[in-house]
Amino acid sequence: MAGKALFNGTWIDASEPVFRVTDRSVLYGDGVFETIRSFGTEGIRFWEAHYFRLMASMRLLRMRIPEAWSPEFLLNHLIELASTNSVNNSDVRIRFSVWRKGEPGYGTRSSEVDWSLTANSLEGNHYTELNDYSAVVFKEFTKAPGALAGLKGPHSFLYTQSERFALEMGASESLVLTPDNRLLEGGKSNLFLVFGSELVTAPLSAGCIRGIVREQVLKQAAALGLSVREETLSPFELQRANEVWLTNAIVGLQSISHYKQTRFANEHANGMRSVLEDASRESSWL
Repeated sequence: MAGKALFNGTWIDASEPVFRVTDRSVLYGDGVFETIRSFGTEGIRFWEAHYFRLMASMRLLRMRIPEAWSPEFLLNHLIELASTNSVNNSDVRIRFSVWRKGEPGYGTRSSEVDWSLTANSLEGNHYTELNDYSAVVFKEFTKAPGALAGLKGPHSFLYTQSERFALEMGASESLVLTPDNRLLEGGKSNLFLVFGSELVTAPLSAGCIRGIVREQVLKQAAALGLSVREETLSPFELQRANEVWLTNAIVGLQSISHYKQTRFANEHANGMRSVLEDASRESSWL
């Protein structure tokens, strides 16, 4: 990471080492994180949704939320961090990481936390669609449902392995499956399939990440004349779909251009991307 970072509220150089080999973040990855996009001079997008997802994740993991952590208190840190790390008012990718303090061992009684904010500058000042974006299905490991499945944490073996597989296969992203071999999500995104005027995505109960942009797509689908069905589908359904989308807080919505020999349209994707831009501006925090 370039530039400045915050560690437990203190400004440091982003390259400065701060963890010990006995820290729980190193030993167990005992934490959660949020990835947030700041849009140039337009502020932090969907901050309220990110904030409440982080608070819910910390409560689930029995971490104590510091008393000072109001939305406004943390937002001021995010805005300052984005401004410090932006290049010519470019967009900035922010990672808000939280780890449990405490002695080594699974059974620590600690609920106190360490935290950090890191950032790097992005190209451009809006969501950008890549024209050539391919996908492969990752079958070596699958993701089981459960309360912990929806968390974003540093213990990300499944996603690091799925993305390594995509790189080895020369694909842009891999698609993760459920234990019964149904489509769940992308290696770094939520997954949507469009069949005519129907939009299909896996339900949260199946184990997919509770994506911030996923929620927005579900809210805005009706505005584009799309009905929504939450269901896991067979990978064979990919070749029957008209469009396939991947969504996350950094890219917004990215269309998959092709899977194997099947190529996909992006007409509804372009419309949804425009709607997401408008919705994100309305939710900007400055």
